[in-house]
Amino acid sequence: MSISDPFAVAAFGAVPATSWGIIARDGFGSTRADLTNGYFMKITHSDPTQPGQKFEKHYLQVTQPKDVTDPVSGLVKRVVASVSLSVSIPSAGWTYSQKVDFVNLLVNALADGDFSTNRFVTYDT
Repeated sequence: MSISDPFAVAAFGAVPATSWGIIARDGFGSTRADLTNGYFMKITHSDPTQPGQKFEKHYLQVTQPKDVTDPVSGLVKRVVASVSLSVSIPSAGWTYSQKVDFVNLLVNALADGDFSTNRFVTYDT
């Protein structure tokens, strides 16, 4: 089953609503963009059926390019911020629901008030 094109994500706090449309696709992933807000998303998967492949791998990355003024030189430069999630699970030993729960464990930790994304990005861990 494939993710819809585009798929929408509701606004949350200061994070704007996004609509992620496909701009490139191959057999094991896609590149999507939310051109309204200037975000890009890369989704890739490994093929666990390939010989010697011992792990199922999934990768999700969001990037945001921006033109900023370098505080030292005063020149405008293009920089890119990124955040990613990498999942690597052995090919055997985990059910589908255990894989989903394992990823949600990380997502839930970031959403928890005692840990929180805010504390994570401010070195308060």
